[in-house]
Order: sequence, then structure tokens, then C-alpha cells
Amino acid sequence: MPASEVKSLLEHRYQIINLWRPINNPAFDSPLALCDYRSVDAQRDLVPVKLIYPDREGEVFGVKFTPEHRWKYLRGMNTDEVVLIKWRG
Repeated sequence: MPASEVKSLLEHRYQIINLWRPINNPAFDSPLALCDYRSVDAQRDLVPVKLIYPDREGEVFGVKFTPEHRWKYLRGMNTDEVVLIKWRG
């Protein structure tokens, strides 16, 4: 997202929706893992990570491991099954 658009976008409500599914085969060898956001301490666990592109820079958060994180994984999902991941701002 261009930095010039951030201020105006944050003046409105928004949602980020991600739909995940295995494409070719059931996910046995590489299952999807999800961390319960309520078990993540944003001040302690999140670390900024730069994304460097040829024409711009961005940033995402990496997550440090801590035993307090609560994880679920979905082993063996079929190609006709999906996980909906939704975040609202």
C-alpha cells in the first residue's frame, strides 16, 4: 500500500479477508498452521521486517516464538475445503 494512501484509508472501516485452501493435493506434508491472536503479545512478540522491492519498501511483522502461543493446524485439508481468515480495522 502506498504510504500516501494510508491516512485516508485509516479514516474508514476496512476488512482484510484471506481464503486458504490446498491447490493440488490434500495438505498432509505441509498443513496450514494458525496462531490464536489472543495468545500473541504485540509488544513482545511482533518484530518489524522490511520488504524491499526494486521500486519501493514495505514492512510486515515477523512473530517471535514463545511457549504462550496457542496453535492449531489443519492437517489433511482437501482441495474442496477452505479456511477463511478475517481481520477488521
